[in-house]
Amino acid sequence: MDGSQIVLEEKDVKKLAEEVPKRLWSSVHLPFIFLRDLRLGPGTFYIVGSEAERFVIHKLVGDVEEDFEKGVEASPYIYRPQVQELLNRFRSLVVIGFGTENLEAEL
Repeated sequence: MDGSQIVLEEKDVKKLAEEVPKRLWSSVHLPFIFLRDLRLGPGTFYIVGSEAERFVIHKLVGDVEEDFEKGVEASPYIYRPQVQELLNRFRSLVVIGFGTENLEAEL
């Protein structure tokens, strides 16, 4: 988010590739970026990314039952326990940013 270089671990990328269908690979940009803003409430994060990325994230943490092939409109929000789960599974693929201004422009 600040332009610095981010190192993605090969094992994390391979693990993600095993869980996400190949046809969605080009729609998912890494790393996953979650924006923490106190105005959203305690433990709430905004998912910075496309609808496909939001769906994949929610699918990875078990928030949606639909198959990847069906797709579904996914919430732009995720909560601390789900972010922690993603950090535990794909540590190098998750970036958490903090912000207090211009979030409305993203929403």
